[in-house]
Amino acid sequence: MTNVLPEEKSMPVLASDEYRVWIVAVSCSMIAFFLFGVFRSYGILYLEIIITFHTTRAQASWPLSLCASIMNVVGIFAGLLIHFVSAHCIVLAGMVVLALSFSLCFLAQNTVHLIVFLGVLQGLTRVLVIVVVPEYLGLENQAIAQGLLMFVVGITSMGKPLLIGALSIIVAILWLLEPLLKRQRVVTSQQKIT
Repeated sequence: MTNVLPEEKSMPVLASDEYRVWIVAVSCSMIAFFLFGVFRSYGILYLEIIITFHTTRAQASWPLSLCASIMNVVGIFAGLLIHFVSAHCIVLAGMVVLALSFSLCFLAQNTVHLIVFLGVLQGLTRVLVIVVVPEYLGLENQAIAQGLLMFVVGITSMGKPLLIGALSIIVAILWLLEPLLKRQRVVTSQQKIT
């Protein structure tokens, strides 16, 4: 008896595609390092929000809490979205919105602005990086790539708070030295005139 059904043929993975897959995985891991570093170093940012905006602890905790909550809720919708829109478009749109929200946080005048820019906008778009990785890599590389992504997210809990703490100390030192530097510039400009 002959086989009537055609045999399933697996599509061979080309060597160039295999390297491209891992470039995407490493790129998503690097993006996740910077994105989730805010969560890991929120203790430092939390204190700065309280001091800068003269707000209560409850109000200062809203941006991160809302971002994490929205990110968890939006995950299912991002997983469905990837079936209708290409992974490239999703990541590109997500990164544009994230860059815009980070930029708008710089212009925030109170905690309500931070709640909208840091909490809502970033909560809606952060999950897109994680959802894209399994869809793009295929089943054979999915576990390794997800492990790489989670490893990098875990590393941020150690490195990012130290980096942000050091940068805040450098900014404070420069802020304290600014009057001395201005005075030195005035003295040197007066010496050039005479």
